[in-house]
Amino acid sequence: MKEYSGTRLPDGSTIVMVSSRDALYPLDWRLDIADHSPTGLNWGYSGQGPTQLALALAADHLGSDDPPFHIRFLLKQEIVRGLPYPGWKFTSEDIKDVIVDCIHRYHEAFKDIEEGVAYED
Repeated sequence: MKEYSGTRLPDGSTIVMVSSRDALYPLDWRLDIADHSPTGLNWGYSGQGPTQLALALAADHLGSDDPPFHIRFLLKQEIVRGLPYPGWKFTSEDIKDVIVDCIHRYHEAFKDIEEGVAYED
């Protein structure tokens, strides 16, 4: 299991680290996949920095050079935009739980639509 932690420095810049049993390393921004925010990773709102963080988390968590867009979107909406400004910690298990929960919720919503149940916002 990995632990992800983000810290905001006094100048406003951020550092995101990944730790596991065997290693501690800075999260790769994965600008090679997409360049949403060359100025840094960020969190606590919906913007370019959070989009880059969601991409980097998805790539690291999945071990993928091309994480699916819907997973990146879920991570941004369900985790990244709500992270506390000063700093945070969560695990790869938390990421997995969010993905599984969202897939379950969307499956149930589509099942209701297929069965003719009116879906309300």
